[in-house]
Amino acid sequence: MIAVVKQVFMALLSSISFAIIFNLHGKRMMLAGIGGMLGWIVYLILFHFTNMEVASYGMATVITTLYSQAIARIVKSPTTLFLVPTVVPILPGGFLYYTMLYAVEGNWVGFLEKGILTLSTAAAIAVGMLVGSSLYTSVLSIRKAINKGDLAKKA
Repeated sequence: MIAVVKQVFMALLSSISFAIIFNLHGKRMMLAGIGGMLGWIVYLILFHFTNMEVASYGMATVITTLYSQAIARIVKSPTTLFLVPTVVPILPGGFLYYTMLYAVEGNWVGFLEKGILTLSTAAAIAVGMLVGSSLYTSVLSIRKAINKGDLAKKA
């Protein structure tokens, strides 16, 4: 349990650190940190129940993308200011490290296994961003149409 708390805290710190690089201060910096922490919590929960690493990374990215889109609208800032710091804890740095280590050592089986996992995770993150962004845009469009009464007229 303590290891999980440490992981979640480190996700918060890594997102805050990248938020500082993106020149976010105060409340915005904390919101970015909370988003990174949220994404890592989602990953841990999904991986615990499914044991599917790539899918867990993808769904965590969908959640962080939705969070970043919503927070950006609330505080009236560009989405990328929140999206990049919130997705940092999810990036497959460890996988990439071991992929390169196996290549340098000449362990080609390990290189291929970790390389495929690294590429799959990176693809899942990219697709997660695409899905999250599309979902958010779709929900906003539907909500706007409902508020205008356009949906009732078309039906």
